[in-house]
Amino acid sequence: MEKGEGRKRAAGSSQLAASRNNWRAPLLLIGNAFVPLAPRSAAEFENPLQALASVDDEIYFLPEYYYWDFETPTSVGCPLGGRLSFESVEEGEALTLQECAFSDGFVMTGDGTYNYEEGLFTLNVAVSGLADGRLTYTRDADWNQRVSGEYDGQTVDLSQ
Repeated sequence: MEKGEGRKRAAGSSQLAASRNNWRAPLLLIGNAFVPLAPRSAAEFENPLQALASVDDEIYFLPEYYYWDFETPTSVGCPLGGRLSFESVEEGEALTLQECAFSDGFVMTGDGTYNYEEGLFTLNVAVSGLADGRLTYTRDADWNQRVSGEYDGQTVDLSQ
């Protein structure tokens, strides 16, 4: 499997991955379901699973990540502070979050991976802001999402 092919295939855009410079590619994006932006405040999330599922969407649709060449280690600023870095590794992609926030009150520091063979996206983050915690988020190839860990002094184990 070529670099990046697993990520694009998992998102249902294998045709886009096969021809990144194809003039028809923007038409494929128009046909995809609308993905809302992360809310300005993390207080709008009902639970940490909603927050991390939103982070997953935000990372995926960041232009620097979505159109990444899958070879150049890249680092970008997060919308509300901090930094997200990503690079290609043997099994797929490695991500690093440094005080990264997509919503005010949900600041993450940690790492993640996207394993192409397994179709598994994982984030392991320490969270601060509205509440503190240590969370592990996973999304599998069938788009099942789960978060476990500790958040706001409570044990968390949620899935959807």
